[in-house]
Amino acid sequence: IRPLRAAIRDGIVTIDFELYIQNRGPESADNVRAVLGLFAANADQDAQIAAFHGAARMAPGSEPFSIAPGGIHMLKGQVTQAGEQMRVVNVQGKPMFVPIVPVALKWYAGLSIRTLRDSFMIGTVPAQGSDRLGPLWVERAAEGFGRLAAKRYVPKDAAGA
Repeated sequence: IRPLRAAIRDGIVTIDFELYIQNRGPESADNVRAVLGLFAANADQDAQIAAFHGAARMAPGSEPFSIAPGGIHMLKGQVTQAGEQMRVVNVQGKPMFVPIVPVALKWYAGLSIRTLRDSFMIGTVPAQGSDRLGPLWVERAAEGFGRLAAKRYVPKDAAGA
């Protein structure tokens, strides 16, 4: 996922993105639909991500698309969340948040629905010499958050699996 823009406006948090999906299989992936969500990093994030992925199988998702073997499909989109649902953390008296975008891809394979799940943390580009994303400081929302980056997020219970 490539985050393009993050904003907080009129009580809504939005992340604009490009999602690049590659078909590494030997057959065409047809009728693929992407389902994405938006959460903020918090103590319950792993349970929220698991619940999202559990429900994504039945969610409508994006317009369907196909990807030829070895091909890459780019999906542009936006995820949103009401500002009062975005969990904000105060660090040294300043409110900040770190968005997490869970992604579920689903497609038909014979009579079954196949799924692929992933999650990404979104933040500002890491400082030189660091690999940690910077937070999105709420007080800076009006002027923009600067260059954004994404990093794959693996829930704690899945990391050891």
